Amino acid sequence: MLDPITAYLHRSAGQHGPVMLMYHAVERGSHVPAWPWAVSLSRFTAQLDFLRDHGWRTCTMRELAAQPDAWRERTVVITFDDGYVDNLAAVEALRQRGMCASWFIVSGVIGKPPGWPDSGATSRALAQR
Repeated sequence: MLDPITAYLHRSAGQHGPVMLMYHAVERGSHVPAWPWAVSLSRFTAQLDFLRDHGWRTCTMRELAAQPDAWRERTVVITFDDGYVDNLAAVEALRQRGMCASWFIVSGVIGKPPGWPDSGATSRALAQR
């Protein structure tokens, strides 16, 4: 069963343009992460499978900006903020499904824990160069 927001977005697909899904962290396993800005890899892959199985297409932010009218029905832009190293699991899940996403990486802290106050996220390193 879909949660109410997902059900609404799915029913209304194509009426208001692409849907954008934003993620921060993807934790391996199927547990519910303690950090509210993280999703389990199991849940993330289930979300990707739902999108694929219901005819959604992914595009990058660059593709959307270059041709906004080409992306109408059942289009989703998946984005990741910050560039945490655990996003690499998401890359593989997307690749396996022929899907794409856009990353917005904080380049000044690559390879180090972030310097911003995110309770529960301070031990998360950003991806290496």
